[in-house]
Amino acid sequence: MLSGRLMSTIGRAGPRSLVLVVALALAASNLAAQSLTSGALKGTFRSADGRPLRGVNLTLESKAGATILTLDTGFDGEFRVSSLHPAEYRLLAELQGYQPVRVTPLMVTAGETTVVDAVLERKPPPILAVQEITGSVKRVGSANGRTIDAREFDLFDYRRDAVDALRGSTEVVWPMDGRSGLGLAAAGLPGSRSRMIVDGVVESQVRHLGLPSEPLSYSAQSRDGLAQARILTAPLDAEWRGTVGSVFAAQSRSGGDRVVFSPFVSGSAAKLGGRAVDNPLDSAATSFQVGAVLSGAVSHDTANFLLRFDYRSLEIPTANPWEHDEAQYRGAAVSLRETLSSIAVDSFAATAIGSQFVPAVRTWKGATGMGKVNWMLSPTSRVAARLSFADWRERTPYLGEGVSLAAGSGLKGRDVSAAIGISTAGTKFANELRAGLSAGRRDFTAGPIAETALVTDGVAFGGSSAEPAFFDVRTLDLSNAFQFSKGNHQLKAGVSLTSTAYQHDYRFGGGGIFRFADLDQFGAAQGSFYQAVGTEIARFSGTDLGAFFQDSWLAAPDVQVLLGLRYDVSFVPKSKPSFNAPWFQASGIRNDSLKTSKKGISPRIGFVWDVKDWIVRGGVGVQYGSLDPTTYGEAMLYDGGVTIRRGTGTFASWPLAPDAALVPTIGPALTILNRTLRPPRALKAELGFTRLLPRGYSLHLTGGYYHTDFLLRRTDLNRPIDPIGTSQEGRPVFGLLRKVGGFVSPIPGSNRRFSDFDMVSGLSPVGFADHYEVTASLERRLSEALSLAASYTFSRTTDNMVGSRSADPADQLSPFPGGLNGVDWDRGTSDFDVPHRFAATAEYRSRGANPVTVGARYRIRSGLPFTAGFRQGVDLNADGAGGNDPVSLGSGLTGLTEVLAAGGCPSGLGGQFVERNGCREKMHQGLDLRLAVGLPFSPKGRPVFLEVNAFNVVATATGVVDRAALLIAPTGALTTDGAGNVTLPLTVNSRFGSLLARRGEPRVVRIGLRMDY
Repeated sequence: MLSGRLMSTIGRAGPRSLVLVVALALAASNLAAQSLTSGALKGTFRSADGRPLRGVNLTLESKAGATILTLDTGFDGEFRVSSLHPAEYRLLAELQGYQPVRVTPLMVTAGETTVVDAVLERKPPPILAVQEITGSVKRVGSANGRTIDAREFDLFDYRRDAVDALRGSTEVVWPMDGRSGLGLAAAGLPGSRSRMIVDGVVESQVRHLGLPSEPLSYSAQSRDGLAQARILTAPLDAEWRGTVGSVFAAQSRSGGDRVVFSPFVSGSAAKLGGRAVDNPLDSAATSFQVGAVLSGAVSHDTANFLLRFDYRSLEIPTANPWEHDEAQYRGAAVSLRETLSSIAVDSFAATAIGSQFVPAVRTWKGATGMGKVNWMLSPTSRVAARLSFADWRERTPYLGEGVSLAAGSGLKGRDVSAAIGISTAGTKFANELRAGLSAGRRDFTAGPIAETALVTDGVAFGGSSAEPAFFDVRTLDLSNAFQFSKGNHQLKAGVSLTSTAYQHDYRFGGGGIFRFADLDQFGAAQGSFYQAVGTEIARFSGTDLGAFFQDSWLAAPDVQVLLGLRYDVSFVPKSKPSFNAPWFQASGIRNDSLKTSKKGISPRIGFVWDVKDWIVRGGVGVQYGSLDPTTYGEAMLYDGGVTIRRGTGTFASWPLAPDAALVPTIGPALTILNRTLRPPRALKAELGFTRLLPRGYSLHLTGGYYHTDFLLRRTDLNRPIDPIGTSQEGRPVFGLLRKVGGFVSPIPGSNRRFSDFDMVSGLSPVGFADHYEVTASLERRLSEALSLAASYTFSRTTDNMVGSRSADPADQLSPFPGGLNGVDWDRGTSDFDVPHRFAATAEYRSRGANPVTVGARYRIRSGLPFTAGFRQGVDLNADGAGGNDPVSLGSGLTGLTEVLAAGGCPSGLGGQFVERNGCREKMHQGLDLRLAVGLPFSPKGRPVFLEVNAFNVVATATGVVDRAALLIAPTGALTTDGAGNVTLPLTVNSRFGSLLARRGEPRVVRIGLRMDY
């Protein structure tokens, strides 16, 4: 039962309320916690002897204390409020003759119901104070998932992007090498499989599609523009769609009824607290950020607005291009950097390349902004509209996991997102209509020099093989969900449409790749060259349609069961790869034979058992992703329009591309999608427990199992069916090998079935990933005093996806396509397997008018797995891939076993060849510190803070690891007998497992001023 004062108090939100109360016909609000974008609040107030208290006057307040609405408990002591904007609230309870209490913190989360169970004690007058109580609140919903609230968005903002808040989560694998985004991986799948949904609308997913391990970045959504977000690894509600990975579901902030202006400014310099190893040139690297949030009422109690804007100029120094600067040149030990500069001048008359051999300063300069309007059309309906944008420029961005710094390269990025939602609610029904438009663009420009590698020394400089590249993605997303309540059943049905237009212009090695064996060969200009040449742009669009129905059934007073069914259709784009007649005549295989659509049915079942201080959640469901635009765009570009140049010789024209006489055109490279292509599918099962503990603590334990199939694996349809010989280790060899110093590669054309073509990639949906994880977390979230959050995740991931993190598509080929002694060598530890992850954040905030806040965050995780092999570019089996050959244990080399064990390969020492991903990088850790001091002035009662943040105070050296357990002996000879069997001169690499190049985040001390909002 609600008080008649309700309608008179709707919308009176304060400066930090972040609240718009929607659909407030609350008297019969049984539609709690069914929306993806809003939450619900309910509870019971009792006397000390357990009697329900009728007529308790309740005041729902924002976190800052502004009144949102008032209501009274019913005859059973209960109350209920639906369709609350996700945010942190407080609830004041008053009843004559009883001690008034304020329940805090009261976190309302999208898709869940927050439950209050509190006791009022009798107290005679006079009553002089309100008692604050904690620990009487719990959240009930069908999905397990970590919640990131407004407080966490405020803390440790190394980057202003909203996805940067995931650094404190163990459900996501953070890269920790200077890159940012939705994470390197989640639920055992790469970050590109995750999806970002803001205000119930799917955002465009744009990244460098040639870098499988590139985290999905999105700058249009900033930390101070979001009220709340959740990480959902197994979203069971049938309304969730379109991904086999995790969902980052966020809710944007809303304005209040009073005008609020909250500016901030901060600055840092590399010389302030930086480490010399991260800034060896002692660069100033001055950075600053400035921005503000403005909110207020358009029409009192009816409409409000929020505007935010910031500008950032960030400069980040980098370490030396490579860790080990010494090398051999003409029989003497020399400095790599100095000698390379000398050779460039003496041998090639290239005098302007010194910047390639010294540390660079990375920059990020740009602006982001957001505007949002909420309008109450009637007491039961509203409209919310939002527009977000980001426009920026980067210099020397980190790209993938290559050794080269790519000095001189650049990135122009743009993200735009617009969304509108119309919500209505009655006593038995509710409807949510959402529409969104989003667009993202990434324009990667190459540096002045093509990528140049010295294979034996494990170093590279110049540009990146992933440049130049251009990607443009535009998404239209429409959805409607209708809800109906009848008895103990809450029914929901709806439809969705997501249409995305793509433009891709990228070819691996489009800028050219020079490879020299060592300094001597570089000085003599003798090496190899590779380049993919093409001018076409792939333009295509994909459409996903979906429909769903589900029933949320209150089977018992403390048990809720969810039954859902979803039907999805993914349409193959109408723009298909062009038919390649010469290939069809040679092989009999078409490259354009795709079906028109792919269908999938996704059943889901879940339950919630709410018993006293325990909440048990569980469920299992099937989810389908969308057709992968990465591989489809590749198939359109590689349909005959990309030709490959390969050659070896003396390249006096370096750094310019050699002429056709030295590097002839081998032929076109093709990518063919199998006729059985279909969207990836995931089976997800989760079980979680939440225990409410005294003094505001809560303990969470969640376990999950996720199996994903129909992932695309790559094979080379133009590789000889059978090897032409073997190496002395028993390795199959598919072509004729040539050795120059410590560099071994196939003679162009010798490893092809059809000499008129280069590699022909066949992509088939035969890949899988198995992942299980257990996460335990302890939380204590209070408005004042001590807040604590600690989380540990243990997980394991296996798959058969070789080379999932490599930028070179050829590295995704299996080195043993016919198996290895009857065993599938490809099946093993995933490239994204990170078994141990821990994060803890603690914050203490003093009371008073000028509070002091101190905080710390510590993170630690396992290193990434890798396979012990050879230098990047060394192709021992002549399959065209320079990074997929594992080390053999049958070589008989003294010291190999010890080097492998010392380099992090205790599990990779069995069998003829080392296990796939049997090695692991060192564990990574990082410590951040924070101090905020309230200044002795507060405009309009809102405090101003002087903030000092120190990021990466303690941090593990991380970067590109030397994965070469064996090297090719430069002075030895390669011999081939009459049967095609090869003998290679091998030597043990004593630096195996150490860093080739440092790629971490430097220590940063940042000082700023911020006004609380």
